Amino acid sequence: MKKTLVLLLMLLSMVTLAGCQEDDVVIPTPDVNSFSFELVDLNGEKLIEETISFEEGSSESTLDLIETVVDVDYDTFDFGIMINGIDGHYPKEFGASYNYYYQILVDDVASTVGISEIDYVDGMKISFVEVSTLSEFDLMVDTFIYDFIENNLDGYLSDDYVDYMVLSSIYQLDMKNYIDFDFDAYYTYENLDLSNQVLSEMSLSELLKAGPVYKLENMNLEDYKNALKALDVSNPYSATSYLEALYMAGEKDEVVAQTLMSEVVADPDLAGMSLMALAPYSDLEGYATYLETITDYIKTTLTATGIESWGSSNSASTATVMLGLIAQGINPQDPLYSTDDIGLVQSLMGYVDGYSFKWQLSSEDVDLAFSTPQAFSALVAYKLSRDVWGFPGSNILDFS
Repeated sequence: MKKTLVLLLMLLSMVTLAGCQEDDVVIPTPDVNSFSFELVDLNGEKLIEETISFEEGSSESTLDLIETVVDVDYDTFDFGIMINGIDGHYPKEFGASYNYYYQILVDDVASTVGISEIDYVDGMKISFVEVSTLSEFDLMVDTFIYDFIENNLDGYLSDDYVDYMVLSSIYQLDMKNYIDFDFDAYYTYENLDLSNQVLSEMSLSELLKAGPVYKLENMNLEDYKNALKALDVSNPYSATSYLEALYMAGEKDEVVAQTLMSEVVADPDLAGMSLMALAPYSDLEGYATYLETITDYIKTTLTATGIESWGSSNSASTATVMLGLIAQGINPQDPLYSTDDIGLVQSLMGYVDGYSFKWQLSSEDVDLAFSTPQAFSALVAYKLSRDVWGFPGSNILDFS
């Protein structure tokens, strides 16, 4: 009996020891590694910073792993994957230009392959950094345009005053998806003095300045066109205003255009205004000769500080000539319009003072009424043409 009890106790001890040994067994787990991922904007600010874990020997792609922590908007092409945006963040001007994009860096070195070809390893860093394809100068132009909109637009779009050139430029940027603009946040048509004016009593200048507002209000422009046609167009300056206003209303007048083409131009401001007003009439007989004559004249007014008019170079005349050249698809930065390797756009930027422009370099104060809205519009027109291959013409008064 005692022997039987001893054997039973020994058996129980062996079972207990075996159970304890089984509890102490360490089951090996797969090695878990990680790499860091970040998204950096144009100003160097980190918008996203994540650590992404993966198992050794994982077959998941780098993009698959990134998508476990952020949403990635991308398109797949024959040549690979094109990243559009990450977690709701997109490069500047996405959908409007290719001036900005995300560059891939691996351990702070630009990757020579796309995201689909990057092999991840433990401890590496993958960065998507927003960069620009623009030159330092063109980036400065763009920065000024956006800074003007942010800091100076209230002075040109309000219930008290709407500048037709600034309004037209903003419209062009909005229509081409550079900005998402709410015009109602700046002015209401019913609050403008313009809403109470009688078309038949308005001057040509007033009608021209009212055109963009009427277009944006989707008004019936038959009365507007009739009011224009009832006016006396007696000189080349009034002819340019008439043709521009009529063009905004969706109509042309080849008789007035042909008359304007026959004028002898000896004023750079008129030269720029004529080039802009006549841009829709390039199919008229003799137009090529006219264009050559005007551009040859403009070249005689060039200086390193812009277009010389009224006794000295100034920003308003420089902007006016730029608007005309650009409407014709002529790049004002072309060497043909440069002096001492300084193009007209560079010359114009020399007049910048804060978010505005001086009329002359010697001016102590900025010219808010004329030079600033003209110069801003000229820069917008330049940007719109520059951002498209081949530099096609851009007319800020084209509401078609």
